[in-house]
Amino acid sequence: MGIIDQGKELLDLLQKIDNLDLYRRMLDLQREVMALDQQLRDQMRENERLREAFVLKGKLKFAHDAYYLLEGDQAVDGPFCTKCWDVDQCTVRIIQAADMRYMCPKCQIKLPPRLPSPAQLNNPPA
Repeated sequence: MGIIDQGKELLDLLQKIDNLDLYRRMLDLQREVMALDQQLRDQMRENERLREAFVLKGKLKFAHDAYYLLEGDQAVDGPFCTKCWDVDQCTVRIIQAADMRYMCPKCQIKLPPRLPSPAQLNNPPA
């Protein structure tokens, strides 16, 4: 039985005792416990997000003004926007714009017109 269930059970008992002041105090306590429980859940989600970003950071390689995702020593995905990763730890794939330049669809930063694909990064021309 969790703390919230115990609190509900205690509230039922207090209601039967018919002590209004004690019942109100218990309700306030239950609200505080529920708020703390939500805060803990939020912190756990944020902790997981940061753990995932930390693991991903070790797999990113900066090359040609962009980030590429590595498996071993081979680039397998990308290019990703450097600004979005550096600021928000968010991998946003760079796309080719109408003017043949590359850009990030999230932050709109423009990049040089010759951005290699992961395959081109792994096998540079001789």
